[in-house]
Amino acid sequence: MTTERQATTAASLPKPWSAERLRGWLATNLAESQFAGQRLLLVIPDPASALPLPAIFEPLFETLRPLVAALDVLAAVGDQPPLSDQQFCRWLGIHEQERMRLFFQTRFFNHDWDRSESLSTWGELSPAEVGSLTGGQLAAAIPIRMNSLLQQYDIVLTIDAVCPQGSGGFTGIQQTMLAGLGGPELISALEWLSMPFRRDSRDADSASDDSVRQLLSAGARWIPPVVWSLACVPHPDSRSEIGSLHFGEPLTTWQAASADAANWHIHTIPAAFERVIALIPERQADLWTAAAFIPLLESLVADGGTLMLVAPHISQLSISHRALFDAISLPGHPQPGFIAGTPQLTWQALVRHFLRQRLGIVERAGNLQESPRYRLVLATGLPAKVLQKLEVSGENPDDVLAAIASDAQTSPSQIVVQAGEDRYCLA
Repeated sequence: MTTERQATTAASLPKPWSAERLRGWLATNLAESQFAGQRLLLVIPDPASALPLPAIFEPLFETLRPLVAALDVLAAVGDQPPLSDQQFCRWLGIHEQERMRLFFQTRFFNHDWDRSESLSTWGELSPAEVGSLTGGQLAAAIPIRMNSLLQQYDIVLTIDAVCPQGSGGFTGIQQTMLAGLGGPELISALEWLSMPFRRDSRDADSASDDSVRQLLSAGARWIPPVVWSLACVPHPDSRSEIGSLHFGEPLTTWQAASADAANWHIHTIPAAFERVIALIPERQADLWTAAAFIPLLESLVADGGTLMLVAPHISQLSISHRALFDAISLPGHPQPGFIAGTPQLTWQALVRHFLRQRLGIVERAGNLQESPRYRLVLATGLPAKVLQKLEVSGENPDDVLAAIASDAQTSPSQIVVQAGEDRYCLA
């Protein structure tokens, strides 16, 4: 494994990487002998990722394309919509004119998560193992299925952003391979285990979060041996730039990157705030993906306080599951069978309870109670009728942003944060 890290103190943060430094590092650490003459599949996350991909792709392409027999790109979009050719170019940081002039031999593929013919089965977690890994929350067999293209290349290189994630632990290659390139069975199980009613919103390391990590770790043993990892930790002050890079075997590379992410992107606060205003980045295109940031922010919010998500660009609950959101009545009380730990792993059930449970159904003393710890406010482009349907308060995002710009929102009991790569924990 090759790692480049810089120690971080309060007075010293890593310098963002220059293009020259990146090219030199890639040329030094991606061995010619490893890639020469090979057919290479480059796996990238979906554009909601914190990965500074536009800064990385072209230098990486220039380093590897002269060495390999073929270089194609697969977007690990999970259950998200496929990328168009134009969206691929924008995400990779290349001009559409360059696409046909410089990258014409490179094919772009999207993962197709719910089409069986695009998936291959690599193994299966037995009911007993699933039950043990999840503390009895689930007890059904879960086939480990991943994109069939992985079997058609000599080398697979994933590019991952490693950051704290809402369901505990850190993002990285396990999520990319098993969720981003996975089948509906595992994706549904991970969504079920991530449901907030299974943890208190102050618990940054709950048993349910641990179940997500355990399930991913168990499934990771089927990641093919042809897979290598290029793990990037975004710069703590400039998220569109590189903080550190790590290359090598998947697990050890992810562990090294996670150490940097823990140093730079986990913050301890002495006390919670009555009002937290979270600015959602534009890469989160709907509330389904933006709400994944909420567990990273919850410790900032005092009991009885307010968490406001500010996202003028968000006008839909879910792009991928729009029909389900439209068809299912919200809010609604959880169905007994769903809560009892015998869920039918369907998107209908997950969508039905998605926001309701996000608002604070917590488990105390073994009993599920609806007791929101704080108030959620959405300052988005969602129509008023949608907010009414969700029973969520709304504010005008333009007014909120204007108040922030004029410092009218300044108060000792309030904080404004950029949502995304940082997790906050109470001291």
